[in-house]
Amino acid sequence: MSQNPLKNVAGKDTGFDGLDPDIIRGAKNNDISEVRAALKIDWKVITKRDLTFKMSALHYAAARGNSSMVSFLLEQKGADINLKDRWGRDPLDVAILSGNQDIIDDMFKFRHGEEPDENDPEPEPPLPSGDIITLKPQ
Repeated sequence: MSQNPLKNVAGKDTGFDGLDPDIIRGAKNNDISEVRAALKIDWKVITKRDLTFKMSALHYAAARGNSSMVSFLLEQKGADINLKDRWGRDPLDVAILSGNQDIIDDMFKFRHGEEPDENDPEPEPPLPSGDIITLKPQ
């Protein structure tokens, strides 16, 4: 019987006997060990998106309000806060919609290199897909 090559990655037991570690599943389940295992196999999975919604691990962590997962993902090589999902939203848009201020602040700092200015008006969330906007001349 052959041993699963994913059971031991970089000399450490991944805990994955039957399933390949998957960064999307790990982010959805807030399972940092699965996310770490997936990144150890291939760091480029940081930009992987699911087939149905085109959401990345960062999208899912933001949507579920998992601030520790968001922080971990932002620290990884190749982290991309500009990936768009099926509806054209990036992870910061998703964080704004979920309303978790810690995640919004972390993503804003990652994108702009600074904390948001408290005197600035709050950013408006993007319009849901399918909304019609009418522009009137002034």
